[in-house]
Amino acid sequence: MIKGNLIDLLADERVVAYQAKTIITAGNYIRVNAELKESDWLPHPPKDEMDDISASNIAKLKNLGDYWFKEYGDAVIELLRDVYNGPSLDRIDSKTGKPTIVD
Repeated sequence: MIKGNLIDLLADERVVAYQAKTIITAGNYIRVNAELKESDWLPHPPKDEMDDISASNIAKLKNLGDYWFKEYGDAVIELLRDVYNGPSLDRIDSKTGKPTIVD
């Protein structure tokens, strides 16, 4: 912060997630996110460069979106319809490939 990186700190995804989990009541928070690194559940991750519009990277991003929908889709739809009664969910755990439950 001394070097002028306050905005970077405040915009960091972990800080924003912590703030959201602190402010929002349990069962009303779902964060769809995952590290884009190779793992058992994501053997061929997409590249995270914003300008990589290659067909192979777009296909990998679509596959990741399909995976996210499989893991979060029903819960997100229920949350949007105001009928969700599950726990708050956070990013995909890099080891298990499942959303982490927010306590």
